[in-house]
Parts: sequence; C-alpha cells; structure tokens
Amino acid sequence: MKFNQMKAVIKPWLYTIKGTKDNGKFPVKLKVTFRRENRFFSLGIDMDEPEFNSYHINKKLKDVFADITYYLKKAEKIADELKEEFSFKTFKEHFYGVSEIQIDQKIEDNFWSFSSAHINKLIAQERIKTATSLQTSHNKLLKYCGNPNLKFSDITVDFIKGFDADLRSAGIGTTTIGIYSRNIRTLYNEAIRSKIISQELYPFGKNNYSPPTSKKTKKALKVEDVGKIFSYKPASEIEAWARDMWLFAYFGNGLNVKDIALLKYQNLQGEEIKFYRAKTKNKLQENKPIQIILISELQKIIKKWGKKPKRPDSYIFDMIRDEDANADMIAKDVNQAIKTINKYMARIAQILSLERKVTTNFARHSYATVLKRAGIPIEMISEQLGHTSVKTTEIYLDSFEKEQRMELSKHLTAFIK
Repeated sequence: MKFNQMKAVIKPWLYTIKGTKDNGKFPVKLKVTFRRENRFFSLGIDMDEPEFNSYHINKKLKDVFADITYYLKKAEKIADELKEEFSFKTFKEHFYGVSEIQIDQKIEDNFWSFSSAHINKLIAQERIKTATSLQTSHNKLLKYCGNPNLKFSDITVDFIKGFDADLRSAGIGTTTIGIYSRNIRTLYNEAIRSKIISQELYPFGKNNYSPPTSKKTKKALKVEDVGKIFSYKPASEIEAWARDMWLFAYFGNGLNVKDIALLKYQNLQGEEIKFYRAKTKNKLQENKPIQIILISELQKIIKKWGKKPKRPDSYIFDMIRDEDANADMIAKDVNQAIKTINKYMARIAQILSLERKVTTNFARHSYATVLKRAGIPIEMISEQLGHTSVKTTEIYLDSFEKEQRMELSKHLTAFIK
C-alpha cells in the first residue's frame, strides 16, 4: 500500500487537554488521524468522563448518542469519498460545509440554513416523518415572513404571536398551529445547544409564547363497536382488505400501519410475532422487542392476505411495493395504505351507524382502552404498546364509560343498607 493511500481513522474523543469548560465538562470532538497526525473537530457537545464512557448505552443520553453517530458517519463518508485527495483542510471544508450546522466557528445566525441542515440530518437517519413535519413548518414560516435572512434572534415572542395570528386568520386549526410552533421551538432549542443563540433570547415558555394545544379527541371505540366491525360482511375485496388490516392492528397490540407493513415472515416465531417498532428501533431505550401472541384471528388474516411464497426476509403484507425500497419510498407506500384503510373504514363506520369516523388510529387507542376497562394494569398496557413512559400510554386511554362510573360509585355507599 502506498503511503499517500493511507485511510484516515476517525473516532469520537473526549478532549481533556485544555481542562473543563465553565459547565464543568469537556468538549466532545472527532479525532481524525491521518499519516500519524491528529486533528480534532468540534461537535458542540459537552460531557464529563462518566457520560462519555457510557453515552452509547445510557438511556438518558440517547439524543447525544444519535448526534455523535450522525457526525461520525458523516465524517467517515467524507473521508471515503475524498480517498487519495484527503487532507485535513479539504476534510474540514466538507465537514463544516455551508449546508450543514457549523459548530466550531463563529457562524451566521441564519434560521433557514440551520433548519435545512437539521432536516437533512433527520433524512439521513431515515426519520422521514419528522423531517417532513419540520419542512412543512419551515415552509409556512418562510411564507409568513418572506425574509431569506431570518435570524434566530428575529424570532421573538411578538414574532411568534404574529405567526400564530396569521395562521388562524388563514383558517388553520389549533392542533396544526401547535405542531408548527413546536417544530420551531425544537429548532430553537437545537440552536441554543449548538451555541448559535443565547438562552436569554428564548421566546418560548412561561410568560412568553406557549404552543397551543387542543383537547385531544378520544379515539377509542366501545368493545361492542369493535365487534360490529369484526362481524361486518365486506362488499368488496378492497373493503375486506381494509377491514382486516384495521382488525390486525387492533388484535396485534394496537400496531400502527408502518409496523404492519414492515412485518416479515421471519417475525413469526412460534406462537408469537416478535419485532422492533420502526418508530423507535434506533433509540437506546427501545431495544426491547414487541411480542404479540399470534391468536387465531391474526393467523386467519395472515393466511388470507399474506404474500406467497413465504420467504423469511419477505414482507408479509403487500403494502411496500419494492422489497429494496428506501425510507422515502416506504413512507409513501405506508401513507397510501393508511389513506386506503381510512377511506373504506369510514364507509364501514357509516354503514354500521357508528358514532365516529373510524381511522387506523382508532385501532391502537381502542386496543389500549378495552384492556384498561377490563382491569389490565396500565404498566402492562404500556409495555404491550411499546411505550417507554406510562404518561404516553395515558394519552391513548379513553375515559371510563358512564355505566362503569355508576358501578364504581356504588362502592361509596356500600355502608347504606
């Protein structure tokens, strides 16, 4: 091997040479070694030694783990692409390119550049849904202000309130406005963490602007209504498919459509379905597989709609058109499947005279609420849903029905004869 063809070695490094910073921690950098020479590239991340030694397994440091992994993969890709043209100067130019979030230099306080870079980062991590949501918020804000040089320091309390008022005047609902403003808040928090803007200018929180929230619409059906859907005789094959996919979600621990679409025959293990949720498979605290009992109703749906031949690495259901589809293609196929299921479930709900317009989300919420009303502990329901917090599960759970509340009240007067 020729000397000038040596490959750069890159690894995360706790930079302790200059001592701790004002926060009592050390900066985390990428150590790049090339031709026996070392250079360090800042990431805008600070840790103490115990944190650095455990960030890859510490659940509380999952976001830091994701950031370091992202920057490490990016650096390795740049080094591979440069090959024999590698030099620390060219590497630095590519690593701190204008389209990325620059960390170790004094950079321009530009909201759009930062937002675009963060969105690209999410796409690289295959977090397409989150990236799409941020991009929509980005576009709405640009349309509102029309300022290509918008700075984070321009996003004041009055600015955000004006954005809120403009959206409301355009007929945008409270829930959607809350999503847009929370996305902007997320980017602002990232900018503060990256030392781009001062915490003192933060326009969100108490006595400032708080993203609006609307009262959550409960999406759980009574078990009797689920029974009506189960007994319904579909009028067409596509209607039957939509009904069965909804029931598969209900019987399958409240699976969402993406998880159903990504199920493969290799996930069928004995009397169970075992898999990792697509939404959280890369998060440290979510390394525990979901386990679903393969009850007869699930088996019948698989037998009816499962693809043939049954290869271990093949998707069970025909939702994702290309076995080698990338994250963006999968997202589009899943969204189309959701639209189709919701379209026909709306028809079924109307025919059955159900009080509510049933969507795929109702299957997940109904699963959780039916178990709650049966007296199953919320901790167990949370585990079955794949949640890491009981608080998340509580959002899914509907209120007890009137009859159940009346039954409970009888215990309060049990002393009366």
